[in-house]
Amino acid sequence: FYFYPQTAIIAHILALAAYYSAKCRTKKISYFTIILLLLVLCWQKYFNFGGFKIIAVSYLTFNLLHFIFEYSRDNQKEKITGLSNFLSFVFFAPKYLSGPLDRIYNYKFAEEKLTLPHQIHGFLRITAGIIKKFLIVNYLLNPYTEILRRGSPTSSASEIIIGIYAYAFVIYFDFSAYTDIAIGLARMFGIKLCENFNYPYFARNIQAFWNSWHISLTNWVKDYIFINFGKFLTKKFEHPERHIHLLTFINMMSIMIVIGVWHGDTLGFFIWGVLHGLGLFVFKAYDLALTRKNIDLKRKLIKSRLAHCIGALVTFHYVAACWIFFALDFSASKNIIKILIGKI
Repeated sequence: FYFYPQTAIIAHILALAAYYSAKCRTKKISYFTIILLLLVLCWQKYFNFGGFKIIAVSYLTFNLLHFIFEYSRDNQKEKITGLSNFLSFVFFAPKYLSGPLDRIYNYKFAEEKLTLPHQIHGFLRITAGIIKKFLIVNYLLNPYTEILRRGSPTSSASEIIIGIYAYAFVIYFDFSAYTDIAIGLARMFGIKLCENFNYPYFARNIQAFWNSWHISLTNWVKDYIFINFGKFLTKKFEHPERHIHLLTFINMMSIMIVIGVWHGDTLGFFIWGVLHGLGLFVFKAYDLALTRKNIDLKRKLIKSRLAHCIGALVTFHYVAACWIFFALDFSASKNIIKILIGKI
């Protein structure tokens, strides 16, 4: 904001528009503001005419939409305070660029008295983030991801596989490092932000992975898109219970494509979203079939450590393979896959 004041002005205008449109309690104005925010998001991420960019427009837009949605719920109005707290929530520097996407009714500025334990906890969390970013990512892992990015025909299959593994851990440690630093800085100001990761690569299935990866984004999409879109689809069928697999497929695929294109505007991000949508649908269909046919077996599998380990291995390798389309553009991803198929 200090270097690009024009983007700060636009961001604050959007924030004020969201705040007062929610406060006026008129649906038409709220709908207009929602459409305006989505148009700004599309303009900035996919068209970018005008010669400048709003910093972290995705997080800004989702935070503002969250406020409008939550204020429309009668049971949440009393938990949401005035304009100063709202602006502090939206533009709080540690979380502004990379999240987490916290909820405004959980955001309490300096409510707790600042104590030495808070400062120590914040300092240790910041230190952990710095170690992840500069030691693990930049020094240890990044050199191996260059093999994946080059995608040279002379690269062996083992080199490319190592590159894929390296990138999987790079994106985790890199992103979680920023989250650690944001949470640590906030803690030193007396603010407790929500957690964003919970050992995602140990998840036993793809659904559990998304419940532990970028948790705040997953919860945002689930609360504001997935549930409402599911209700909308259900109303379109006279007997929705007869089309449960079709409805699940459409809903999950649509949501994961939204998450994919939210990250970027290339075909690779779209395919990444499609692959995760397919993974979630296959798991959901398998889980539903197992529940209907053999609930006792399902309970045993849930308790089995061996089943957990096998599920975690399968999930991790599926997620790691999908990262190819996230890390590279579509043509480079195709080249990597061709090299792997030709050399394995």
